[in-house]
Amino acid sequence: MPGSKFSVAAHGFKFQGKPEYWLNGGICLAALKNMEQPGRSVPAHTSMEDLPVEVWDELEEFQYKTILNAMRDVIEWMDKTDAQLMAVTGEQYGKLSVRLQQNEPALVCLIREQPGGEPMNNHFIVVYELYLDGNTAVAKIYDPVYPQQENVTMRIELTVSNSVMTLHNQSTGETIRGFLVIDTERYQRGI
Repeated sequence: MPGSKFSVAAHGFKFQGKPEYWLNGGICLAALKNMEQPGRSVPAHTSMEDLPVEVWDELEEFQYKTILNAMRDVIEWMDKTDAQLMAVTGEQYGKLSVRLQQNEPALVCLIREQPGGEPMNNHFIVVYELYLDGNTAVAKIYDPVYPQQENVTMRIELTVSNSVMTLHNQSTGETIRGFLVIDTERYQRGI
């Protein structure tokens, strides 16, 4: 199955992304920038509170430009019933697989909230590898809440036609209702 050139150890941050700061999307996008720009310095800080101001500014800019522009789509997806969400998540699995076949990691929003819930409680990750384990696709993910951990996964049970049948909880225990592959170029342009 496909993978990418993304490496948690080389491109991910060493500090834990704290959900209360609402910067995990910006952290994921910055990690992708670390991959795209060889030689880009990845801060060695292990605490968000110790980050230099310029790093905070960049994370906030990435969060604002990319993730907040995606919020309309996230809310639309979040407000779907579980059955509706599974149907469109099947389409997203296809997009995810194609990206990884092109050796490109994907910025993904995990839909965790129920309809009418708090949109900012959904969660952003980078999917950098996908492999099959029987009828289950296993996505290896960079999750800023679990820095430098290369064993964090999301399991996707597939039907015969490779559409999503069941999403299992993240390997770290968090619930996943569905997911949305983020078109980072579209959102960076502010469309």
